[in-house]
Amino acid sequence: MLAREFTKIDYFALDDKYATIKNPDGTESFVTDLPTITTSITLGSKYKRVVDYVGAPRKLRELEHRIDEVAGSKRWVSIDAVTVHEKCRQGWDINGKEARQLLTDASRVGDAEVVSAFIAEGATTKVQVGEISLLQIARGAEVVRLLISAGADVNSPAVNQTGPPIVQAAEYGDTDSIRALIDAGARVNGKSADGVTALMMAAQSGIPASVRLLLSAGAEAGAKDSYGEAALDYMRHAEQSCIEEQRHPSPFSDPKSDCQTRYTQIRELLTPVGKP
Repeated sequence: MLAREFTKIDYFALDDKYATIKNPDGTESFVTDLPTITTSITLGSKYKRVVDYVGAPRKLRELEHRIDEVAGSKRWVSIDAVTVHEKCRQGWDINGKEARQLLTDASRVGDAEVVSAFIAEGATTKVQVGEISLLQIARGAEVVRLLISAGADVNSPAVNQTGPPIVQAAEYGDTDSIRALIDAGARVNGKSADGVTALMMAAQSGIPASVRLLLSAGAEAGAKDSYGEAALDYMRHAEQSCIEEQRHPSPFSDPKSDCQTRYTQIRELLTPVGKP
């Protein structure tokens, strides 16, 4: 029962409203244009209502998500697989404007169940999101594999700052998606319009497993972007940013305590033996 979820997080002890971000130095930061989520519960004679705009504890955000799951809210704010099939039985154009947008949204958030439903109903995977392909924005290896199996181009050309799918997957820090793309024939040294490669993005993202995978697949560690920087440079910039975030965290940052360890591993992978 949901009531247990409220009790588990000591819901009645929460603040009535979360509207600012509490900074480490005791000051508050104000944010605009965010959605507001209101929850409430009545247990016997006790009533509690909490308004969450920003700055709420994680346990409240997890409760909000759980409520959406139980209530089936997803089908009203986006779409679920059952609704995809229902609408198609009613004559919905699976490749119409509304459907294309919903498929795009599902791909972007990595909702494999919904993407699979769209494909089963005959949706084309050659959807363009502006000038880029669906596979270039896809999140999660399962979604990537579904799109590839339905005919998506694993080497979609770079447009503006957006690189081919393998570069985007590396930027997301998604090793499994990188592997799926390589297995499907993605060019491991494919570049963005600025010459950015997947290896550069993997080094920047701080994922040693991704760097190791790309190198084993033939990624060129010495390749340089349009500004003359290689993967090792991307790693160094990201490492410095991580160190600064740890020293001076911002209200919106979530600095990883192990980032220096990870960047050290990447440096060792990218640095030729005998060189600093």
